[in-house]
Amino acid sequence: MASYAFKGGVHIPNPYPIKKPEVKQVAPPEQAALFLQQRAGGEQKPCVKVGDKVLTGQVIAKTPGKYPSYTHASISGVVLAIEKCPIPHPSGIDGMCIVIDSDGKDKWIEIEKCDQDFLRCAPSKVIQRIREAGIVGMGGAGFPTHAKISNAQGAQTLIVNATECEPGIMCDDALMQHYPREIIRGVEVLMHGCGAKKSIIAIEDDKQEAFNSLLMYNFNAHIEIVQIPTKYTSGAEKILIKTLLDIEIPSGEFASDYGVLCQNVGTVKAIYDAVIDNKPLISRIVTVTGSAVKEPRNYEARLGTSFASVGHNPSQTTKYTRLEWAV
Repeated sequence: MASYAFKGGVHIPNPYPIKKPEVKQVAPPEQAALFLQQRAGGEQKPCVKVGDKVLTGQVIAKTPGKYPSYTHASISGVVLAIEKCPIPHPSGIDGMCIVIDSDGKDKWIEIEKCDQDFLRCAPSKVIQRIREAGIVGMGGAGFPTHAKISNAQGAQTLIVNATECEPGIMCDDALMQHYPREIIRGVEVLMHGCGAKKSIIAIEDDKQEAFNSLLMYNFNAHIEIVQIPTKYTSGAEKILIKTLLDIEIPSGEFASDYGVLCQNVGTVKAIYDAVIDNKPLISRIVTVTGSAVKEPRNYEARLGTSFASVGHNPSQTTKYTRLEWAV
């Protein structure tokens, strides 16, 4: 195995390590507030109005323009309001949200079965499925994934960023341990969609269980799984490209200009769900940790779920200073 390293960086110990690798499923919330500008770009326009009944997986908002993105209802129920609500933002600001009151049924829209052999689909069809499923970058930027793939057509190398270098966060680690087959398959889907001939999955060397899980399910000679040093900021896109490919991308230029497409490992799993199972993005794994939590752990929760709904168990928390929307 090749050795990978980069200059600089700092090793930051995890102050709240998670002892249990399992992911706790959070029940669909009684109320979900879906932010209308959680994706990069302009604010989405609602496709529903107050009082409308909606089903889980139904499109409720979309962004107009060249790179449209979609938001889907994460629960079934009635649109209670379209108003400003607390959002996950470091400044504690509010943002326009569609608030859905659950009917307690979690009734889904009808999901059509997909052709499991995605290789028989044209790359444009794969990208269309990703767009319709509302997939955006799960690493934080929130850029519409279909647009990023379209801009990287003909890329030589796909890099899957599974470094998760921020201390305390372990949701990608849990994702890889629980869904290794789906992630490898998602990488193959993404390679077909962008035309890449090879892929590198990069994992920090403190995530040995996740690394082993992916190795166990990788039978594709064009997919390489590598470990890199556990240092912050190993997961920064340009640093990761320099580390793996020795390509230095100048400021103002993009990875796609150099034949590279980078995607977060969570995005890859969401792509699998969209293309293979025809399911929209309505949930994700999150790490709940910090001094207010007795036992840090990973949860899979619907988008729009409040922190109060995720951490409602008094035995798991010691205090709250403010309850906000967590997902």
